[in-house]
Amino acid sequence: MATRNAVGVDIGASAIKVAQVRETPQGLQLVAFDSLLLPPDTLRDGVIRQPGLLTQRLKDAFRLNGIKPRQVALAVSGPSVFVKRLRLPRLSDAQYQAALRFQAEQHVPFDVSDAYLDGVIVDPSPDPSHMDVLLVAARKAAVDEWTSVAHAARLQPVVVDVATLAVCNAFEASGQGAANEMSLLLDVGAAHTHVAVVSRGVPLLACDVATGGNAVTEELARHFGVPWDEAEHLKTTNDTDLSTPDVLREVQRISARGSEALVEEVRQTLDQLPPASPRPTAVWLSGGAASQLGLAEALEKCLGVTVHVLDPFRRLKVDPNQFDALLLRRMAPCAAVAVGLALRGMAEADR
Repeated sequence: MATRNAVGVDIGASAIKVAQVRETPQGLQLVAFDSLLLPPDTLRDGVIRQPGLLTQRLKDAFRLNGIKPRQVALAVSGPSVFVKRLRLPRLSDAQYQAALRFQAEQHVPFDVSDAYLDGVIVDPSPDPSHMDVLLVAARKAAVDEWTSVAHAARLQPVVVDVATLAVCNAFEASGQGAANEMSLLLDVGAAHTHVAVVSRGVPLLACDVATGGNAVTEELARHFGVPWDEAEHLKTTNDTDLSTPDVLREVQRISARGSEALVEEVRQTLDQLPPASPRPTAVWLSGGAASQLGLAEALEKCLGVTVHVLDPFRRLKVDPNQFDALLLRRMAPCAAVAVGLALRGMAEADR
C-alpha cells in the first residue's frame, strides 16, 4: 500500500507557502516546507496581476523542495469567501440541501448563483431536533482562477478550502490551547487577516478582515524612503542599518498605529458573536506579519487576554537532518494555512 502524502499550497499576497505531510507508523511527518517571496504586485486586491510569474514560482516551489505529489489542497480567502455558523432543524438530505440554499440566499453578500456552496455539520446540537451547520460560500470566479493557476503549474487541486478554516485545522492538530478554552485565531497576512473563534475544536466565527501587514510596510517604506524589503525588515526587528534611537522610535510609532488599526477591526469582528456568547480567553497569532512590532501588546491591551504564537509543526515528526530547527521555528507562524491545507488533504484521502 502506498504511503499517503498530502501537499498544501498557500498563495498569499507576498509569498507562496508549500507544506508536504506524510503518514508514517510514528505519526504524521513534515516532508517539506518552504516559503517563496512574490514581487509586491503579483497579486493586488485579491486579483492575480502576473499569472505567468505566479505559475513559475509555484513550479519553483515544488522543484526546489523535491515535492513529487501533484495533487494539492488550495485555499481561497478575502471578500470572495463567506462562512457562517447556522442552527437548522434536522432534515432529510434533500431538505437539507434546499435549506442550505435558502440560508445562503439570506446571508451570503454576493450572488449565490455564481458561488460554490457547501455545508458541514460541525457539532450536533444537544437539542435532538436541531443541528449546527457551517455554511461556506465561495465565488466561482475566485475558485476557478486559483485552480487554473494550479493546472498551469501541472498540479491537480483535489481540495479548495477556506484559508481561515485551514488555520483552524492547523491549530486543532497542534494541540495548543486548553480543552475548555475559547481561542481567537489571527493569521495576519500581507493583505488580509484570517480571524476565527474556536471552542472545543469547532469554529464559532470565521472570516477575513481587509487589513494586513502590508499597510505598515508601505508606510515605513514611504516614511523612510527605503525599498520594500528593508521596510519589511524594519517592521519585525530592531536590528537594521537604520537602527538609531530616533529611527526605532518612529518605527515603533508607525507599527503601533498599524497594529491598533488591525486590533480595532478584530474587536469589531468579535461583535458578530452572539451577545450571550463567552469572549475568547486566549489569542493565537500566526501569519507572516504576526511578528509585527507592537501587535501582540496591542492585542493584550485591547482584549485583556494572553497572546501566544501558533506552531503548526508542533506535533509533526521532523527529521533534524533535513530541517534546520532554528529556521523552522522562525518560519512556523507563516506555515499555518499551508499545514492546515495539507492536513485537510490528508483527511480527504480517508474518505
